[in-house]
Order: sequence, then structure tokens, then C-alpha cells
Amino acid sequence: MPIVAGRCFAGNAALLGCSDVIIATRRSNIGMGGPAMVEGGGLGVFEPEQIGPSDVQSANGVIDVLVDDEAEAVAVASRYLSYFQGAVGEWTEADAALLRDALPENRVRAYDMRAVMQLVADTGSLLELRAGFGAGILTALARIEGKSVGLIANNPAHLGGAIDADAADKAARFMQLCNAHGLPLVSLVDTPGFMVGPEIEAQAQVRHVSRMFVAAAHLRVPFFAIVLRKGYGLGAMAMTGGGFHAPVFTVAWPSGEFGAMGLEGAARCGSAIARNSKPCPKARSATRSTSATSTSTAPGARRSTWRPRSRSTRSSTRPRRARGWCGGWPRRASRHRRATRSTAGSRRVRAGRMSAMHADPTLSSAQAADGIQVRHLRQILLWPLRLMPLVRPGSPRQLHRAPWQVLRDLGDASPWREVIDEYTGDTARFHERHYNEFVTFLPYVQRFLYGDGRSKQAASGRDADAPMRVFRRNDIAKVRVQARPGDAPFTLDIVHVDLYFFFDVDVVLLNVELGANDLSLAQAHEQLYRFGRGYPAGWDAQGLALHSMANVEWLDAAGKVLASSDAQQRELFMAHVAEHRAPRTAAHWAFLLKPLVSDHSDEPGALRYRQIEYYRMPMMAYLALADPRALTRVDFIRLGLVTGAGGSDIGGLADATDERGLPYSHDHLTDFEQRYCYDRFWANTGAAPNTRYLCSGHALIVVGDARSEFYGCRDRGVLAQFRHQHFLLFLINHFQKAALLMSSDRLVEALKNLDVGDASSVRRFKRSIRASFESFLRFTHRYWFHEVSEQAQVRALSHMCATHLGLDPLYAEVKERIADMNSYLDADSLRRQANTVVRLTVVTILGLIGTVTTGFLGMNLLAEAEAPIERKLWIFAVTFVLTTVLTFYTMGKSKGLSDFLDALSDERMSAWQKLKVLAAVWRRSRD
Repeated sequence: MPIVAGRCFAGNAALLGCSDVIIATRRSNIGMGGPAMVEGGGLGVFEPEQIGPSDVQSANGVIDVLVDDEAEAVAVASRYLSYFQGAVGEWTEADAALLRDALPENRVRAYDMRAVMQLVADTGSLLELRAGFGAGILTALARIEGKSVGLIANNPAHLGGAIDADAADKAARFMQLCNAHGLPLVSLVDTPGFMVGPEIEAQAQVRHVSRMFVAAAHLRVPFFAIVLRKGYGLGAMAMTGGGFHAPVFTVAWPSGEFGAMGLEGAARCGSAIARNSKPCPKARSATRSTSATSTSTAPGARRSTWRPRSRSTRSSTRPRRARGWCGGWPRRASRHRRATRSTAGSRRVRAGRMSAMHADPTLSSAQAADGIQVRHLRQILLWPLRLMPLVRPGSPRQLHRAPWQVLRDLGDASPWREVIDEYTGDTARFHERHYNEFVTFLPYVQRFLYGDGRSKQAASGRDADAPMRVFRRNDIAKVRVQARPGDAPFTLDIVHVDLYFFFDVDVVLLNVELGANDLSLAQAHEQLYRFGRGYPAGWDAQGLALHSMANVEWLDAAGKVLASSDAQQRELFMAHVAEHRAPRTAAHWAFLLKPLVSDHSDEPGALRYRQIEYYRMPMMAYLALADPRALTRVDFIRLGLVTGAGGSDIGGLADATDERGLPYSHDHLTDFEQRYCYDRFWANTGAAPNTRYLCSGHALIVVGDARSEFYGCRDRGVLAQFRHQHFLLFLINHFQKAALLMSSDRLVEALKNLDVGDASSVRRFKRSIRASFESFLRFTHRYWFHEVSEQAQVRALSHMCATHLGLDPLYAEVKERIADMNSYLDADSLRRQANTVVRLTVVTILGLIGTVTTGFLGMNLLAEAEAPIERKLWIFAVTFVLTTVLTFYTMGKSKGLSDFLDALSDERMSAWQKLKVLAAVWRRSRD
């Protein structure tokens, strides 16, 4: 069991691959050949970080456990070894009653198998292996009543639980691991079978899935199977060690179903029989199973009775010591039986939504979402804008004044007031949540976020170099929104509206935080999707704005309307784009930003801005639900990707296996949980149970249980973390992206304004590129950092956000562009210097000839020493004029003369060729 905390190449990687389990940090690189070997093989030149990074090796199954740092790696290694040191005497388990709600009542809905595994295992004993690989099957080491076991389970959230090639390899290797170390295996079965189809067969599916049967045939440890729901086909047999009679026991929850294939597949196969009149053995088998179990609660599915098979039905090849391994198993199974027996009263946890669905099976996903209540909603918008340089009225020259100083000087003419925050103001306003926020971040991030203390600022007598300035307006108390025409409007509270300015970077961030109570999930979907668009994306055939709120109104404390949206006025937006080739900011957002005005508008204003990225504002959301587990996979996808509540024309029940409820194709969303979900707290345990974070870069969403006191705590809980730590990491990532995009825009503008025929334009271009290079260097050393915190949650969310935003590739691209521009200027400067040196050399050589000649003539031929002073002055003037003319003439012909000197020194050229080069000095150039 090795730990990889850096680079591991060649022979070391080969030894690593022989290990049972590989633990690696996120900064590790693993490969069978390092950069030197790759380059020597003629395969290209690569940096070590490009070969086998941890995210690649985790996704392909090389890394079993991926951790953040070495300390966590050591802790995981210690925990891994503990499973092979025998049973523990002290253990706790989760409340078995929670298993009643582990599976949805609707048989086609997906659920979180990891949560089931957490409940089955002892509290805190689950260690998942190869979590990033083979998503169709989950494998983990755990303890049950203190005894170490291996847990293997299907994942209904991936392909509905079907087993593909990667999942089969993962399961077979895990069986071998447990068999080698004598760990009993517990299998949680919920699979429709092996994945089939032309595409999957191209991946050698036959060979891969058969490894499960081969590995199971070699098992010498006890094997226990629990069927949670679907137990169909060969896939279920592989999950039970080769067949339902192979394990020590095979038991099922009341929701268990058995058959050669699922109900839906049997119906389709029957339709094929009717059309083609061709026999279908599986269809006949499914029909017989249906008729034999007509009293089953799910038509066409054979339901189990909760009764373990007798000992006589166990495999005769199982060693006797294996049969008597765990005397506690019958009692454990009894608890499972009690936990999963459901009465009409115990299944009313989600009655509001489920009863509505069963009453009307044609409900759409949006209508179904109306049954879920959002007890509290917080939405935070963060809109990055580019500030244009301040100019003197009537003059193109820039003013060297900070934009926040302009807001200060406006006084009562501006609604914005500078915030003396809890870190620089009265200590009585400094609360524990502010302290928790401060210590979350690394020291260099603290200096960026908070600057120096008041004592240092007072001593220096200035604050111009403070990293951030925050201004807030307090005249807006509420906002009234209407999602669609005809919908009832609802009102949200304005928590605060802020502007964030940054020292030495011409970027401003508009921050708006909203709050509301007791909304339906559909209303929350629409609020997150439609609110926060700088202007409409377009209009439908009726002239209604697409994807935007039908109406938005800012209200003061008395309920008076201060401003409203104009998104339905199509002509205004189209005329503005036609004239300015730039989008027009919607009226309610323009009002909110004043006295800042759009640089493309005709309004007067010293502070002018331009849009810097997409018109949808980056957004954060906090949702406190009565029951987060009632959300479906479709709900989480629509929340995480902020796609709205879905259309009302979708018939049927939208769920994980019904692609009609998904906003995008099923294939596109296959790895949604791995890419966008942070599920460290998505469990029924802990201070804030059932808390899930969703991060797509554009959005950061947290969903949790409103009944949890810690989840809703404003001082120490998840709500406090959301408004402080998580808001700041979101702000940092989007500020970095905005600053990089602004630098790129500056380069484009410099090139656009360049006129190579105008010397002054060339000089301005050079100054602009030099200024961009200097600004980028200052940004790099002041604001660019990869790690913001060592706290695991904040660090993971920051990495997810930065990855989805593509910050590293964007930084590398902007850096390369600026470096190319700067290299060009350096090369051009060197070229000009070289030309000057050549010309001076030519002039010096010819001047030396003239000096020697005139000196020789003066000494030997001209005897004017005794001449009158007037004659001497006349000779001096003539000589001076002729020398000056000759010098300037030589400078003018220096390029051609330098070519002649080069030819003169070339021994390979003949005298005639050298004379031709000399004659070319006076020949008029044709180019």
C-alpha cells in the first residue's frame, strides 16, 4: 500500500502498479515513462506535470484513494490498515429506521447508494476505493458491528445501475482484494443487468464483465447478497457471486424485484414479437414470471418475501468455517427487515410530492417541483465589469484617480457609501463568524482580502494601496419579480447591494444578495435561472423576452417602485446594438449601477464600464429544504447547471431514468455527480446532514436540511460559511477571470488602434503594450494564487470553481500573448539599435578616411599657416560645410554602404561583383 506524493515514473510506477491499493495526493504524477523517456522515444517534449496527473489516474482507476495532501494520505493509510487488524470492540451504527426512506417509493427513481452504504455500515467506518473510476459500481471497506467487510454495490445514479466494462473491472479487482486479505463480502444489488449495445460491445464488454464470474469463482471468503430493488439478468447473478444460490444468503428488501429482464424491456420485447412474429425467450420468461406473481405490488416484477433461504440451499462448496463466520448476521438482517417494513404512516415523509405524483402520473418535472418547499432561499449575484480609464472632460488625457475616490467625491449625489467593514471599523461589530472567515484563508489571501490593520493605515496616513474597496447602497429594500407573463409576482428581500473595487485593476464587481422564505422548488428554479441577466437573450414570436424575468421592480422600504425592467421593449435593445455594436444594459440594472454608466451609452458620467464576459451573472444560492432527499437527480442537475424548472409540456414523471426531464442529453450528463457535486456531507449523519454542494463555475449552490440547526446558523453554521468563506472564494475566482479577460481586451484594443504608418500611433502602441505587461506582472504577484485555504472543503470548492472557469488555461493564454507582444517590442528595439550601430559605423569609417585625407593634405600640400584670418575662416567654413554635407549624405546612404563594406570583406566575391554592389548604393530602390 504505497503513498504517492509527487512524481512516480518508470520502474517506480511499475512497482506501484503491483500494489493492492494506491493512495496519492492531488499533486502527484504517475507514469510508466518520465519526460526524458517520452522525449527520447520521439513522442514529444512534455513537462512532468503533463504526464499522468492525479485527475487522469484517478479517473482511469490507477489511484484507489485520492487525497488533498500528505497528512490526509497518512491518515487514510492508517485507516486502511486498520481493516486487517481484526474486529473492534467499540462501534456505533446509524438509526436503522433511516433505511425506510433510503429508497424512493417510485421504483424508477434514482437514489444515493452511498447514503445506503453509510447506513448499513458502522458510523464513520466506510472507506470508498476507486471512487473516480467505474461509476456504475461502488466499492468500499467498512465495518459491520465492528467486523471488517468489503462492500460492493450498484450505483443507480449511473446508467440506472447497469454494469459497464469499467464497473466490472472495478468489481472483479475488489473481490480479489477482499479474498486475498480474508474480508467477507457484502453485495448491495440494484441492477437491470449488464450494459448492452453496439457501442459498449466495442469496449470488449464480454471479456470485462466475465471477470466478475471468474473472480467470484475463486472466492474463499463468505459472500452475502442483499437485493435492494432490481435483480435482473446476468448482471444480478454477477453481483451475487455467480448466482442467487452462491452466497451464504441472498435476502431482499420488500422493494426487491427479480427476473430475466425488467418490466419495460419485457414490454418492448413483447411489442417486437407482435410486430415481427418472432419468438423471444426472454419475453416468454418474463410473461411467466408476471403471471406467477400477479399479487406483486409492481406488475410484471417478482417481489421477494423477506425470508433468507435455509442453510440447505447454500452452496455445498462453501467452507464450513465461512458459514459460521458472523453470528451477528441474522440479527443484522432482522434489523434490516424492521427498517424496511413500511406502513402507510411511515411513508408520509415525502407525502406532499409523492402523493401528487401518484394521483396524476402525467405531472411534469416543473409541476412535481411545486410540491417541494424551499424554507429559505439566498441568492448572491456577482457581476464583473470592466472600468474604463478616467479622462479629463474635453481632453483625451487620462486622470490618475482611483474610481472609488470619484465615488467619495460625489458625496450625496451618489447613493453609494463606502463600507467601513468589520475588519477596519468598530471592534464591537466584529463577530465570531468574521473571525472564522478570516482564519479560513492562507496569509497571502488574507492580505488580499483584508489589507493592513487600522494601526498601519493610520500610521501611513493613506489607504491608496488597500487591495479592495467596498461601497454599498441602502436605498433599495426589496425586489418584486414576475417569472412569466400571467404568473403571480413575489417579493424578495434585498440583504445588501455592493460594489467591489480593486487596487491597480480596472475591474468592479456588482454584488447583490437576495433572500426569501417559503418558496416552491419551481419558483426557486425560475428565480435562479431568470434573475441575474444583464439583458434579454432574445424574444419569442409574441415579443416576450427569452430566459429573463417578465418584470423586475426595485422597491424602497415603503414599497415605492424605484426602477423596473424594460426587457420587453425589443426595439430599444436592437437599436442600441445596431448603433454601438454593443449590448444595452437593462434599465433596472442600469439604475442599480448609477452613477456608473455604460461606456457605449450617451449618458454623461465619469465612471464608465463595459461588459467583460457573458451576460448571465455568476451566481451563488443557498436552499434550505424540508427534505433534501426528496430531490431527484433531475432536480439536482437543473439546480447545479441553473437551467430552470423545465417545460410544462413534458409528460410523465421526470426522473433519473426518464430523459424527458433532463435539460440535456443523458450521455452529456452521465458524469454529472463526479464533475459538479461535492458530496462530502451528503449523508444522514453529521451536524448538517444531507448537505450537497453543486459547483459549475458559473454557479455555486448548496442544498441542505432546513430542520438542521447548524445548517441555518448565521454565526457558525453552513449559512455563515456560505455568506462568508464560500462567497469570498467565489469572488476570488471570478475576479481573477475578469482581470485576465480585461488584460486580453487591452491587447486587442492596442492592436486595433495601431497605425503602422503613423509614428505617434506606433509610440502609443508600444507604451500600451509595456503598460499591459507591467500590469500583468503586478496582477501575478499580487492577486494570482492557486491555493486559497488549507481547509479541505474550501480548498475543494475553490479547485472545482477554478477548474470549471478554466482559470489556469486562461492565465497561460494571456501570459503567452503578452509575452509574445513584449518579445516583439524587444526584438524591434534591438533591430533599431543594430541599424543605428551599423550606420554610425559606416559614418565613422568614412569620417576617418576624410580626417586622414584632410590631415595629410593640411600637413603636406596646403601652407596656409601664414594666411590672413579671413582666408582661414573662409577655408574653415567651406571645409565645415562640405564635411557636414558629406556626413549627412553618408548617413542617408549608410544602408547601401554597409552592404558594400560587407561585400568588400567577402573573399568569395570577385572585384566586379564588389563594384556592382558599390554602384547599387546610388541606384534607386524599386521597393
